[in-house]
Amino acid sequence: MESAAPRAAFASALAGEAAAGRKAMLLAPLGWGKTHALLAVRDSLSARGVPFVFLDLFTAASTPERLLAAICEAIAPHAEADAAPVDALAAEAARDRHQAPLALLRLLELLSKRKPARPFVWVLDEITEIRSLAYFPGLGRIEAPFAEAILAARGAVVTSSYPGLASDLFPTLEPRRLPALAASDLEDVPGLRIDLGAIEAAVAVTDGSAATLLPLAADLRHSRDVERSLTHLLLPGGGLELVCRRHYEVLLMRSRGYAVCKRAAEVVAGAPGGRLTDMFPLIGRTAGASRQYLRWLVEVGLLTQTKKRYAFADPVLGIWASLYLGRADHPREDEVRAAVLARLGAGSKDRAHEDEGGRPAPAEASKRRADRFEEID
Repeated sequence: MESAAPRAAFASALAGEAAAGRKAMLLAPLGWGKTHALLAVRDSLSARGVPFVFLDLFTAASTPERLLAAICEAIAPHAEADAAPVDALAAEAARDRHQAPLALLRLLELLSKRKPARPFVWVLDEITEIRSLAYFPGLGRIEAPFAEAILAARGAVVTSSYPGLASDLFPTLEPRRLPALAASDLEDVPGLRIDLGAIEAAVAVTDGSAATLLPLAADLRHSRDVERSLTHLLLPGGGLELVCRRHYEVLLMRSRGYAVCKRAAEVVAGAPGGRLTDMFPLIGRTAGASRQYLRWLVEVGLLTQTKKRYAFADPVLGIWASLYLGRADHPREDEVRAAVLARLGAGSKDRAHEDEGGRPAPAEASKRRADRFEEID
């Protein structure tokens, strides 16, 4: 077993790079363990005595006034010289929420142009959530001034569950792929002290996704057999069946063009690794429209695109999709077992979507539209 857990070493190295000025964007699908890794980065910065500002944008970016208040509170210890203008902007937004969008933009401009007394590192969870504010007056392109404020800081580590969308919105941040969980990452997890072979098999079948690996590893304490545990957990109502169903619903709702995206996901589930040429007749839209719907599913992290072939980002979610999507009933146990055996026989997924530096390949380019929430047909 490795001497050091890869995730812990990665987080420590990333904290050191951020302290030295790097602005990194940590990308991985939903449930991969990004928040846990980001908290490890935060703890490493704290241990080094490096000032940082931590924000969870999933909860903070609900309204302009809420986000402005959160930022003002978080930067206060580091920007004492600008306390008066910062306090004035917070008070203005609190007094009249209609002025909050402009006040937020002025705060971001201040952060982008003035160095704080104690330069800090941004530590931001789910950076694409800033787009939640895009429908407020004046904030249609809020990601641009937000990115400028981030780039002006000492360093930054941010995360996103939507690799394609995040890379499109924040091209100036360096994309970094979160390493998959390895067997050595689970050494100190209570209750998971089982044989190394079983854990390594679980890592291989899940590609190291925390959301599916941890429930599988926990079940292995009793079964000691990956095939048996995976089959049991993917049966209707099973632990992984519920996890996969939730992730599918969340990511599908986050994409655009719900109905056609749902059909596109069904087609990919039926023919993983398929090409657009073969799939668009089944999707029921033109090739161009089908490509855009598939791209939206890549943007939110449900699918991956590698050399014009599409597959589910989480391989266990891919098994679930092949079993449950596009049918009115639930699969029988023998169907689930057959799908599990097919996955186990395929071995670890080819990571051709990564380059030599461990970074994800960019999604296929598409024409930008002014309104990225628009549905097409």
